[in-house]
Amino acid sequence: MDVQADAIDLLAFTGHKSLYRPMGTGGLVIGERVELARLEPLKRGGTGSRSQHEEQPDFLPDMAESGTLNVVGLAGLAAGVRWVQEQRVEAIRAHEVTLANRLVNGLQKIPGVTVYGGLEAEAQTATVSFNVAGMAPSKVGLQLDEEHGCSAGWGCIAPRPRTERWVLFPMARYALAWPLSTRPTRWTLRWRPCANWRGRRADGKAVRRHPGLLYQPRAQGGASP
Repeated sequence: MDVQADAIDLLAFTGHKSLYRPMGTGGLVIGERVELARLEPLKRGGTGSRSQHEEQPDFLPDMAESGTLNVVGLAGLAAGVRWVQEQRVEAIRAHEVTLANRLVNGLQKIPGVTVYGGLEAEAQTATVSFNVAGMAPSKVGLQLDEEHGCSAGWGCIAPRPRTERWVLFPMARYALAWPLSTRPTRWTLRWRPCANWRGRRADGKAVRRHPGLLYQPRAQGGASP
């Protein structure tokens, strides 16, 4: 992404995604064409530069940085930026595409698996979402974790803000990244889903962040969900 070539005036980014750094870090790129007088801070507080005034400073970056800065987190963010530059964005992207292509093509060959998206790794991010017929995504994630040591996310994936028009449904997903080797994709493609699978944590340890959508452990004497 080229901020100047694409004439982007405001660009917000997070540090724990493609910059591989601490959660809770990020930034806002403010272009030269932006009229600072029209920017209204979401929160106001001490900045350390004009603490004697109750009003927020009218100059950058202080006007957009209320309160005490997360210095440790920002140091980590800066290290992440340097690391990405050293590895080169093109090399990182090529690795992500290789992993995503391998996973998308392989998952489609496993009976009962539905892969979502355009199915072209070059045209999407390195996130692969899928479901298995007859299995809750939470059970899919637990089975992959316990049998193969592969960490797959699961739960509701929907745009924000939610509206009544959105149909919410849970999915399992992999977020592939540069440090990741081919091992998780290799073991995942050897995996065989089992709707009746009962793992070590299927006795009441399953997470219930979305009641009714995630795997619910079998009640005593009852049938498996």
